[in-house]
Amino acid sequence: MWILAGLLANFGIMWVEYVNRAGGHGGFLSTLPYTIVPIAIAQYGLYYSWSHAPSMMQAWIFFTVGNNLLRVANAYFVGEPVNAFTGAGISLALAAACLIKHGSNVGV
Repeated sequence: MWILAGLLANFGIMWVEYVNRAGGHGGFLSTLPYTIVPIAIAQYGLYYSWSHAPSMMQAWIFFTVGNNLLRVANAYFVGEPVNAFTGAGISLALAAACLIKHGSNVGV
């Protein structure tokens, strides 16, 4: 369940970023009617995910990798270039996620 909360938080943050970057609004206050609910959902998702995950590191890396992937998707949707450096960064984040998951399962 904590994974679903993390996904919900990531999609809420993705929506807020998309509205701020592609919406053509004048600033934070003008986008608030479109973003207040996703901001609240993202905050609750982060709280639930971080408080119910098996370890804080797993919740952190899950959120970080999801956030990176959705930011790249967002960049594509608003027409920004996505290049090999972006792919390398995502690959490193995924490798870090695998290492943290493996390290979290090792007995103490």
